[in-house]
Amino acid sequence: MKKTILFTVLLINTSFSFAQVKYDYNWIFGYDFNSSTPEGEGTIIDFNNSPIAIDFLALEINIEQTNTTCSDSDGNLLFYSNGCSIYNSYHELMENGDSINAGEVYNNQCDDAYPIIQGALSLPLPNNDSIYYIFHQKSIFLTNPFDVQIDQLLCTKIDMALNNGKGEVVVKNEPVINNILEYGQLTAVKHENGNNWWVLVPGDTSDLYYSIQITSDTITEPSVQAIGLPMSYFGGGSGQALFNPDGTKYARYNQVDQVYLFDFDRGTGQLSNFQQLIVADTAHSGGVAFSPSGRFLYISSTFDIYQFDLWASDIQASRKTVATWDGFQELGFFSTTFALMQLGPDCRIYISTGSGTSFFHVIHYPDLEGEACEIQQRGLKLPSYSFHAMPHFPNYRLGITPTYPCDPSIDLPVAVSQVENPAIDFSLFPNPTSGVLHLELPEEVLSITITNTLGQTIHRWNNLEMHDHWTMPDLDLSNGLYFCTVESTNTQQTKSFLIIR
Repeated sequence: MKKTILFTVLLINTSFSFAQVKYDYNWIFGYDFNSSTPEGEGTIIDFNNSPIAIDFLALEINIEQTNTTCSDSDGNLLFYSNGCSIYNSYHELMENGDSINAGEVYNNQCDDAYPIIQGALSLPLPNNDSIYYIFHQKSIFLTNPFDVQIDQLLCTKIDMALNNGKGEVVVKNEPVINNILEYGQLTAVKHENGNNWWVLVPGDTSDLYYSIQITSDTITEPSVQAIGLPMSYFGGGSGQALFNPDGTKYARYNQVDQVYLFDFDRGTGQLSNFQQLIVADTAHSGGVAFSPSGRFLYISSTFDIYQFDLWASDIQASRKTVATWDGFQELGFFSTTFALMQLGPDCRIYISTGSGTSFFHVIHYPDLEGEACEIQQRGLKLPSYSFHAMPHFPNYRLGITPTYPCDPSIDLPVAVSQVENPAIDFSLFPNPTSGVLHLELPEEVLSITITNTLGQTIHRWNNLEMHDHWTMPDLDLSNGLYFCTVESTNTQQTKSFLIIR
């Protein structure tokens, strides 16, 4: 039997604007692994549901390294691409959606998929409900010695008002940058006006950075800035780059040059205050993610995940190892190591594996310090296999959401990993809260603790005398994310909740 405890908190507006900006609420990926399903094998993750929906999807294309999926502002799937072709929400080739990145690499690779990690990015045109851009990198083969190089950044334009809402490619493979660029690491952030976009891509020496502004009527000429150190591992294609949720920090990583961290000016599109952070790890694969508040920077290598506290006086000294691969191999062969990372609309960070497996790892509470962030290896079971398949999304809600980039009320399905002490079965609602926070929980509770993102305890109740309804004192909480931890005799469980005025 469950009891209900009431927390009285601030009265706030229940009309939360991030619920209406859902361009990243569908993720599609997967590749044909099993000959018994010749129509293809894929996965679609839908964050419009709580818990999130994870379904098998018969894909006609493989979606691996180059991977972009785009929904409309209400969370309805619009299109997806593997860098070779674009498919609509009916999983049909979009009108004029073939031959993306046409050329020798396309001819050689596109029976499978385009091979650039973080090589494509979908953006809605500012102040327009039907026009979308896909920015994508085109590669070429080199000889003597053989290599692959990015020689252009291209733009493809989609009009979703055409074809009875199925969309049509109206401009394809339009050059934006005609220079040698870093392999992958293509990302974007909102302009400080909340409407325009900055697209940022590293250049050929890797201390060059090209920034392009997208307005409602133009794509500006690239602005070039030289800053920081050249990357010695140019062309490695094994790392990621991204902005933090509020767009003031930019980070990129590879295993040789480690972490490059900058400040970013959303008004001018310029980087500043370069810092190099050392992970001291030379494993091959790597990923980068920021926590929702922007406090913590996560770096994934093949065998470990590291956390840096960007609010610390000495960021380098704050480095913690928060997970080490447990050695699990799917089917006795495919290693579930750590690879690419992406912050989800549900405030969790998802991590792909380094080989083709049917799992994602999950960081449940990325705004908590150290092991309290709770990294669950293989925390998400997928209905198909994925390989270096992690869509990359900017923070579409920047400049729209009052304080936060994601919705912590979205639940995850039952975990697939086995744990010795099962988590406490309790629920917390409404979330985000509109003034009263309800907890439904079992009778054997020993304590309830409220903490903030700094790990500071706001209030703790011990030796609870259970009642059917219990009204707690007004916590007088300001806007932001908080954590509620319920402890029983053998275990404890933490859930996050959001307060927005």
